[in-house]
Amino acid sequence: NTVRALKVLKRDAHGVGSDKIDEYRTRFALEAQLTAQVHEDGANPYVIQVFHFQYDKESGLLIEELEYAPTDEGIPGNLATLIRRAYKKDSHLPIDEALRYAREIAEGLAALHKILIVHRDIKPSNILIGTDSKAKVADLGLAQTQQSRLYRSSALSGDHPGTNEYKPSEQLPGKYMPLKPNADVYALGCVLFELLTGDLYYNQRRGTRVKTLRPDVPSD
Repeated sequence: NTVRALKVLKRDAHGVGSDKIDEYRTRFALEAQLTAQVHEDGANPYVIQVFHFQYDKESGLLIEELEYAPTDEGIPGNLATLIRRAYKKDSHLPIDEALRYAREIAEGLAALHKILIVHRDIKPSNILIGTDSKAKVADLGLAQTQQSRLYRSSALSGDHPGTNEYKPSEQLPGKYMPLKPNADVYALGCVLFELLTGDLYYNQRRGTRVKTLRPDVPSD
C-alpha cells in the first residue's frame, strides 16, 4: 500500500536487444548498490532511494523499484520540467527557490562524495522533486566508483559517460583520468545557471555571467 515508481526495460523493445539489456542491467544494479550505501545510516532526503531491482532472463524484463517523485498536482517530476514551466512565458524562477534546489543538490552530492562516488551525469532531468518538494539526486547508473564495471570500461574507452552540456573539460573525450568530485560541482554550477536564467551555460559566450541575462540576481 505504498506508492513506488517503476523503471521498466524489455529486451525485445525497439533498439534494446541483448547487449543493451546487459548494459542496463549493470546500470540498474550499480544504482541500487550505490543508493543502498548512501541510505545505509538512514534515509538521505536529497538522494533518490532504490528499493529493489530484478531481471527475468526468460522474459527479458528488467524492473527497478524506486522512490516515487510525483508529476501531478502541479508538482514537476524533475528540474528540467520545472525550468520549462517557469520560463515558457518569459517569467523567472524565484531566486530563493533556485538557490534552495542548488543547496539540496549539493547536500545529495556531498553524501555521494563522502563515500567516493562521482555521479558524472548531473543535469536537470536527473534531479527529481519528491513529495516533500525537495530536490533529489537520481540516476546513479553512470557513477564512477573504483569497483564498478562501468568505471573500468570507461577507463578502457578513454571517455567518461555523461551529458556534454554539463561536463567540465576533464570529463570531455580525450585522455582518460579518474574524476574528482569537483566535476559534479561544475555540473551543479551549470544547473544553477539554468535554474536562474532558463538558458544552458554551455551555449553562452565564454565569460558570460548570470547577471548578464538576469540583472536582479545579487552579485554575491
